Order: sequence, then C-alpha cells, then structure tokens
Amino acid sequence: MMAMYGATIGKLGILNIPATTNQACCACIPYGGVYILYLFYYLMGERQSFIFKGHGGAQPNISKDIIINSLMPLPPYKEQKRIVEILSQLLEMLKRKWHKMKVNLIMKKERLGVDAKAVFDTKTRETVILKGSKISESISEAPSF
Repeated sequence: MMAMYGATIGKLGILNIPATTNQACCACIPYGGVYILYLFYYLMGERQSFIFKGHGGAQPNISKDIIINSLMPLPPYKEQKRIVEILSQLLEMLKRKWHKMKVNLIMKKERLGVDAKAVFDTKTRETVILKGSKISESISEAPSF
C-alpha cells in the first residue's frame, strides 16, 4: 500500500491481511516473478521521485497513473531476494546507529553520569536510557528508511 496524498504521501506498508482502503491509498500487487519486499524497497527508494511528480496546490497528490506508469528494474527473482537481504542488513545497521546517536545526544543533553545505561530492546525496537533503576527516556521512533 502507498499513501497518495496528505501528511503520509509516499509512505508504504505491506498488508498481510485482506483489507479495503479509501481513495488516498494505492494497492501495489506484485505479479509473478516480483518479490514483494523488492517491490517495497524499490517504491521506498522512489518515494521522493513520486512526490516530485505529484500535482496539486497546498497538498501534492500522487496519482495511481504516476505509480503504475513508472518503470522498475526487474532482475531475476533470486537476485531480487539477494538485494533485499543486503538492504535489510544495511537498514538494520542504520537503525541501530541512529538509536546509538540519539542516545548519545540525550546523554549529552541531560549530562547523565556514568550510572546511566542505554539499552536497545530488539523485540520492541526501542532504546531506553536507564539511570539508576528508572527509565529516563524512551526512544521508539527510528527514521523511516
């Protein structure tokens, strides 16, 4: 799914359930030979291009035609999976570095001493800063890649 206008223009999501949407979303259903995560990462990479091609006044709109008339490089299925694996690893590394950078910034801002500890929870994907026995601040929102 891709949001076609408003504050979420160009944002993507993968649905694992049957669903209905309104006209603000475009469902991108891959054909045989297209790995869904490859399509997802490709569309993510083209987000700014789609927004630039959008039209409208104060609120640009991406039309379904802009999306479906875009050409997409399509390597063999095995290669798509390999590309997705590499991208997934790189994005995970970037998210971890982003959390570490955010924690360092918070620690500098609050001038937390050596008794502070930053913990990254891989299940909740949150970084928390512990000072003594209480949580000082929680960071749950990583940048959208």
